Amino acid sequence: MMRENTENGMLEDFEISLEEFDSLDEYHKFSDKYKNKKKEVLKMYRKKHLAAKRHTGVKVAAAIAAFAIATPLAVNAATNGDLFNRLWGSSGKEDVESYTYEWDETWEDGTKHIEVEMPAIEYEDVAPEKAEELIGDNVLQQEAEYDIDGTELTILSTITDGSSMVVEYTLEHEGGVDIYAYNQHSNETKGAGPSMSSNVLLNFGICDDKVFVDMDKSTEDKLYCYAYVHILSQDILDEYENGKPAMHAIILPCSNEEYVNSSPQEFEEIMAASVEKIIPLEFNDKVEMTEFVNEDGGVLKVSPISMSFDMLTGLGIEYADPGYIYYVCINYKDGSSYLVDENNYSDWRTGEVLHSCDTEYANYYYCIGDGDDMFYIFNRLADVDNIESITVNETTYTLK
Repeated sequence: MMRENTENGMLEDFEISLEEFDSLDEYHKFSDKYKNKKKEVLKMYRKKHLAAKRHTGVKVAAAIAAFAIATPLAVNAATNGDLFNRLWGSSGKEDVESYTYEWDETWEDGTKHIEVEMPAIEYEDVAPEKAEELIGDNVLQQEAEYDIDGTELTILSTITDGSSMVVEYTLEHEGGVDIYAYNQHSNETKGAGPSMSSNVLLNFGICDDKVFVDMDKSTEDKLYCYAYVHILSQDILDEYENGKPAMHAIILPCSNEEYVNSSPQEFEEIMAASVEKIIPLEFNDKVEMTEFVNEDGGVLKVSPISMSFDMLTGLGIEYADPGYIYYVCINYKDGSSYLVDENNYSDWRTGEVLHSCDTEYANYYYCIGDGDDMFYIFNRLADVDNIESITVNETTYTLK
């Protein structure tokens, strides 16, 4: 999919952007409405309902007392490396070749046939000993259980570098878990979304996330979920999340479909009858982030699980728009590399092809622009101590 730079500085694709495509998919067709209402819910609860409506699971105290029993190395060894390979490796996953995804969409002026070239995705095995070296002390193993309107949520492990976090958890309900709508395609794009038939909204509050459902390990009655979450600034966390990230479960008196399509008055009534549960998240020490810089002083921060960089310093970018980022690659000292992101890109004004590739790649779980910064959450562990340089577009970053 070729990207173009448009006159107003925003990025536009020849056919349709991946973001637009994803919101049109049946699992995300109400994405924009959902996100807007999610923010409204949080603001309303902070101001009006939180004190009266907040609930926590009945097993919180027992879970807190027990979650430090197992160390990451012990659990990982007992599962032959499954702990790290499920979250950052190839267990339960297969490489995805680039392909054309197409469907018919009904518009006001008729039916349009839409085609999107999907990027390839590659996964790598994780060596358990190396994973233990990189993040072993930072992963917090636990077994904290919460009841979410009859579905059992169990937090299994957490890790954060302060910029991003990864949360491993299960959802279990006899007769089927209906909280999420998901499939293989959602794993390859934006992740699981709320099921239209469910009355539960489960998310990470104001933070942005992608939920990967392990299709290999999950059953109808039990889902194994891995959430890759971008953590917003401390000011926003202080305003909306009492200073630290948490999971939110909002139990509605109606289905998600009715909630999303509600009028302003109906929305107020739904919220007044809803109950929110705040699921606290505990962490070990943060994974250390290392700073790299480009020749103009632009800063890039990287940890084994994520990276972020300022889009407006040293990249020749006029607007902080993720669409301007067409190539991200970590270059190691031994000559190997980790290609994080690559896309075709051209300038609409001149037609000049600024970057071309035979195959586009999206070797990450989640990426998002937040203010002037671009964030990536990796689909493998980065060996930060052995990084020689990092390339973003045509710009090189070296250790500060």
